[in-house]
Amino acid sequence: MERNLAPGLFLLVLSLLAGCQRTSPLAITTAMVPQLRRTQALTGASSPETFGPIGEPKLLYQTNFTGQLTSTAAFNPIDNQYLIAWATCETSDWNFLLYAARLDTSGATSEKKVILTSENYDVHRPSLACNSITGENLIVWEAGGYPQLLGARLAQDGTFIGNSFDIPFDVSGYNYSKRRPDVGYNPTANDFLVIADDGWSSLGLVCQNVAANGSMLGSGFDPVEGNEFNGEDYQKLVFNSTRGEYLILHGLGAIGAQTYYAQRTKGDGEGIGASAPVEGSHPSAAFNPDTGEYLLVGATGGSLALQRIKSNLTTEWEVGQRSVIEAGGKPEVPAVSYNPSLNEFLVVWEDRANANTAIYGQRVSAAGVPVGSRMAIAQSGNNTLEDLTSNTTQGEYLVSWLNSLDGQDDLYAQRLGLDEGSVPSMWPLESSITVDHAGLRCLTLDWSPAIGAEAGYRLYQGGKLIASLATTSGSYTVSGLRPNTAYTFKIEAGNQAGIWSTDGPSIEARTLSICQLTQALIERINQLVTSGEIKEPRIKELIAPLRAILKKQDQKNSKAALNHLQKFISLVKPQKKHSLLSSDLAQSFLEDANALMNELQ
Repeated sequence: MERNLAPGLFLLVLSLLAGCQRTSPLAITTAMVPQLRRTQALTGASSPETFGPIGEPKLLYQTNFTGQLTSTAAFNPIDNQYLIAWATCETSDWNFLLYAARLDTSGATSEKKVILTSENYDVHRPSLACNSITGENLIVWEAGGYPQLLGARLAQDGTFIGNSFDIPFDVSGYNYSKRRPDVGYNPTANDFLVIADDGWSSLGLVCQNVAANGSMLGSGFDPVEGNEFNGEDYQKLVFNSTRGEYLILHGLGAIGAQTYYAQRTKGDGEGIGASAPVEGSHPSAAFNPDTGEYLLVGATGGSLALQRIKSNLTTEWEVGQRSVIEAGGKPEVPAVSYNPSLNEFLVVWEDRANANTAIYGQRVSAAGVPVGSRMAIAQSGNNTLEDLTSNTTQGEYLVSWLNSLDGQDDLYAQRLGLDEGSVPSMWPLESSITVDHAGLRCLTLDWSPAIGAEAGYRLYQGGKLIASLATTSGSYTVSGLRPNTAYTFKIEAGNQAGIWSTDGPSIEARTLSICQLTQALIERINQLVTSGEIKEPRIKELIAPLRAILKKQDQKNSKAALNHLQKFISLVKPQKKHSLLSSDLAQSFLEDANALMNELQ
């Protein structure tokens, strides 16, 4: 997104400097600004070879059993770290424990910690969401053989805040167990929504709104009227930051013959309208706030269907043409996440074509089109995809999975993103390019620094490159311009790999006319009187010929204006015995006066 300044701002040039030259260098700061955004295409960074695993997979935990570990992950934008939580049993006594560990964006992991023990009931299928305002987390999980749902607030490091609490889902007609929870966070309302299925043979979805402090907000809702699964259950929750609502993906029908639907709900879980069918099995979705669209991904035989849909789920809800990821093999249970820094999606899935299940990933553009080829994430052993989450402050993701081998489950996490050298320089949201000085035929431009501009800067005029500048540069004087003419300038930054940004700040600026420059000289003289550099009695002597120039220019009498300009020059010449100005001041005024003379002759 380009950030344009109002064209009239350049008129604040009362501190005119001689000939568009600066009198002191611009101080450059390189402090990291946390709020970064890149909304245009990444020049040079769209090659699939530049995107992939960052470092080696992190082994978070090893169990003594298979099929007993379930996990969840969330990104915390407050401390720029991931929190991973998992439930598993240590021994054959089936005493389940709930663990947590953090992983930062350098790849370092904190020591795992037990955050809950359960001697009397299971802890299974945890789900986690981060409160992006406070940095806390809400974790929910199944508890007991006929599971009910419990929840707890977690601090940034994963430790409990207070005690766990019951999530009752007080919905009339639903009296069975609650299973397979998912949780989302709404920053607008600063609360959470928890969904689960209810019952064993006749299953239905239930929702419960939960406050940031863990208290229940109202009663629960059945968001889908007449929702009876009678078989395999499935539900996913996606938050829509534009509308402050959620999208629930769910399945209906018997095992092996399910149809999948999308259902809108209000922030509190109350359904909006009817469900709409979606393509593919076990679909996943992510929301793009820039376009106000969802990207739906579903498994369809040997490929993955990509479907962009409007967030209101109207009858004509699809946007553009559908695309597919030619995944090869037998793709199942896809997951998708949107990254605002990259302005694109990442899709990951299990490939169940062979006895051992592999995990692959694929970048997808904001337009819903695959970028490059699929990438291998985990191939050896039998792998089960656990979670996918996006780092919302920079261009990377975290994918977690279980690797089952030799009778045990190993929990891994892998960061995915652009190679460090292929990430373009980033411009802070408040980045700007401004006019420090305007002259008749020149403009001096200043700009705020970009992050990671190791290769320096490129300045464009009307889309044409006019200067390549060092990384320490923060100012440049453009000369050879026409008086009283508007020009457009844009600044871009390059990283150490020579990849250049495309979303640098821009400005439309105008050179001065003869009258504007003359008036600016008058204003400057007045400022010098205020500062004591010119004595009050002499001001009229200096200003009189300048005012006469303005009058003659209004009369279109350039010859007479030139005569008055020569009078002004005679007053400020430094060699004059009784010069009104110091030598340095006189020289600066003479350069502007000579520029005026060139235009008047």
